[in-house]
Order: sequence, then structure tokens, then C-alpha cells
Amino acid sequence: MSAKLAKTFLLAFAVAAAFQGALGARQARSERTWFGVENATEVVASPPSSYPLFKQCDPEWGSDYIKTKTICQVGCLMSSISMGLAGWKISLDGSPSNPGNLNNWLLENDGYTDSNNLIEDALNALVPGMWSQSGMHTTNDISVDDLKDLMNHDYIVVANVMKGRHFVLATGYDGWDTVYVNDPGFDNTQYSYSQDVWGWRIFSMNN
Repeated sequence: MSAKLAKTFLLAFAVAAAFQGALGARQARSERTWFGVENATEVVASPPSSYPLFKQCDPEWGSDYIKTKTICQVGCLMSSISMGLAGWKISLDGSPSNPGNLNNWLLENDGYTDSNNLIEDALNALVPGMWSQSGMHTTNDISVDDLKDLMNHDYIVVANVMKGRHFVLATGYDGWDTVYVNDPGFDNTQYSYSQDVWGWRIFSMNN
């Protein structure tokens, strides 16, 4: 092989290697991007928009009964979960998840107590392994770092706010105290991690 031909071959090899390396780096960044965050330690500067916003009092389903009360009255937890399922493109009887059809599915699958409380275990018939008792947090006992890790990986994170009286879907975070949310009952877009959150419901989507 002549020196000129060898030089041309080496140059072509270097260009191909550089292209492959750039492609691999791009793919790696794509694989770890979740809700606009490239890794679990970075801070989200604005609320993600990966989940739809459903209101529990929407006329389409707000007057539907859970047991003795309506979705509008007491359906905040179920509505928050329905947004999470919709973000994950989980369908119910062939239709995208929303509070109306998730409520119907829960009614058909023993998903409520007689006092209108959600039975989280019932969701495992929809997504196997989605719920385990370890996902029940009745206090704010998840660290900020762990919360960020959950929200940037394969979990639906629901926050219990307003002194335990309301549930919202957590969608992102900013700094060390702001939790961005889709709130099914009010117009709030964020809550304070330290002041407003009383507990969590964590649902695994990686089973």
C-alpha cells in the first residue's frame, strides 16, 4: 500500500470513528432524557409537559359516581393516576386513560372500597407490578434526591398535599423545594416540597 493510499485510509477511518462516537453520545443522551432532564441530578428549569392535565370536575366525567360520591367530589387520587397512565400511553378497553374510563375500569375490577377509597392493588390487573405496599408513603419521607430519581425514571409519582386532603400528579422539580404538578382539582402548578407535601403514592412502570 502506498503512503498516500495509507494516509487516505487512516483519514477515512478517523472520520468514521468520530461520527460513530458522536452518534453513540447522542443516543446515550437520548436514552437518559426523561421529562426534559438529562440525568437525575440536574434541575428542571420549567414544568415538563409530558403528562396531560385532566380536571376531576370536567363535565365529561365529573358527575360520574365512584361509589357514593362523584369524581368531582373525591376523585383527585384516581384522576392523578389517570394522567400518569395517559402519559405512559396505557389504554383502557382500547381508549386512552382519563378519569372517566379509569373510574369505569376500577368499578369493574373491585378498585374501590364502599367508602369511595381507591384500592391501589387493583391497578396490578391493569399494569402488572404497578403497585406494591412500599409505594404507600403517609408522610413526606422521600428525600429530594430520591424524589428526583423516581421522577426521572420509571415511576408515576403522586403527591399528597393540602394537609393530606388532596392528591396531585408530580411532573417535575426545580431546585430543592419546588415540585411541579398537574393538579386535577385546582389551578396550582407547583407546591412546596417542605411545606405542602404530606405524603406520596409511588407507582412503578418498570415491571
